Amino acid sequence: MGAKDRAATRITGETNDVVRCVPVRRQASAGRRRGQGKADYMFSKQAVCAYVATQALTLRARGIRINAICPGATDTPLARANAERWLGFGTDYREAAGVEVSQPIEQAGPLLFLCSDAASSITGTILTADHGYFTAGVSGSFPAATPVVTFMLGR
Repeated sequence: MGAKDRAATRITGETNDVVRCVPVRRQASAGRRRGQGKADYMFSKQAVCAYVATQALTLRARGIRINAICPGATDTPLARANAERWLGFGTDYREAAGVEVSQPIEQAGPLLFLCSDAASSITGTILTADHGYFTAGVSGSFPAATPVVTFMLGR
């Protein structure tokens, strides 16, 4: 188990719950044509979300909690290497909201919460950490986000 896996997995003493927080990451897409691969990424996010939802009851019955985060654009070395595609997504929303691209530490907070005793009753949850982009698409308060949200929700 790598350092990142150890950091994301915690065994608590009393209940012996294993908490696994799975951030969904974009995969490198070198050599792909412009625009190709976005559906692959969104389908992979849907697959992780579906897996978390469908496994929550079975795993909880075994004392295991399963949750995931769906981070928004986050400033990492890999994201900077693909800045137009990865950090450019949602720029219009971030400008309207007056926020910047997330820093890795801002994504660590939700992970730490889900791995903590404070979240001991939370399982089967997808925590979206994207400055409100997704909910703005759901509510229609930011119409440009609605097509992405519609796709992610399978509508």
